[in-house]
Formats: sequence, structure tokens, C-alpha cells
Amino acid sequence: MRALLLLLVLGGCTIEPRWEVEPEEPSPDTVALPESASPEEAVATTVEVFREAVRVGDLSLALSLLDRDAILADDLADGNGEGTTRGEVLMELRRRHAAGLRLEAIESQTREVAGGWLVSTRLDILGTDEEGEPTLDGHARESALLAPTDEGWRIVLFHRSRIP
Repeated sequence: MRALLLLLVLGGCTIEPRWEVEPEEPSPDTVALPESASPEEAVATTVEVFREAVRVGDLSLALSLLDRDAILADDLADGNGEGTTRGEVLMELRRRHAAGLRLEAIESQTREVAGGWLVSTRLDILGTDEEGEPTLDGHARESALLAPTDEGWRIVLFHRSRIP
């Protein structure tokens, strides 16, 4: 009887956390762009916001920028194999960022492809040594394919891999 009552109470409620304190680092709430923003600017900004949302741990925002059928593959996430969900990949990336991983965009190109847009970015992978000093741990190439939706641009394919 108790279990049934608990199920009825929890089933009818929406449980959500509420915080009264300001977060340490503000996270982007939306991808608000001026109406004059070109598709090229809009998709580049969407990818930047996605990358930053993962870095600061706003996984809700990061997931909202992915299309519901998006493919996410990232060499920087351990366990990025078959059967790994997008959420698990994002959580692993967040863990790596918390441990000192930093990504710095070196160059980026945006071009229209088949009704969507492709954003290709070359990144430096930065870490920290034992003294907490930044170190260059390699380079990566990131490709994001975005498609227009009623809610704005959404990432349908995101792939990042290490390069020599």
C-alpha cells in the first residue's frame, strides 16, 4: 500500500532542482542571435555554444542543441564505443574538462552542404602538468553538421578526432 501511495504521489509530481545561488560560471541559456545573423554565423555560434555548454557542465543545453537523432562521436571521450549514449559521451567529456582538459579553436571553416551547414574546426588540446601549468597535448579536428529546425539550428552529426 505504501509503495502504491508513493508511486501515485511521485507519478503526479514533477521533481526538479531549484537553486537560489548564482552558479560559479554563467552558462548560456539560449542561442539568441540577432535577426540579421546569417546562417553561417548562426551555425558557428551554435557549435561554440555546444562546446562551451559541455565544458561548463550544462549538459541539458548541450543535448538541446543536438537533433534527437544526432550522431555524436568524440575521440576525447573514453568509452566512446558502440552502445555509448550521447549523454554518456557528454558526461565523460565534462569529467575530462573538470580534470583540466581545455580545447582552443585554432581555425574554423563553415560551408553550406545539402541544405545544412558544415562547421569544421581545428583545435589545440590543452592539459595541465603536475604544477598546474598548461601543456599542449595534441590537436583535434572537429566536424559538426547542422540542419535547420523550427527551434533553430541543431547538430545532426558531431565528430571530433585527434590528429597528428
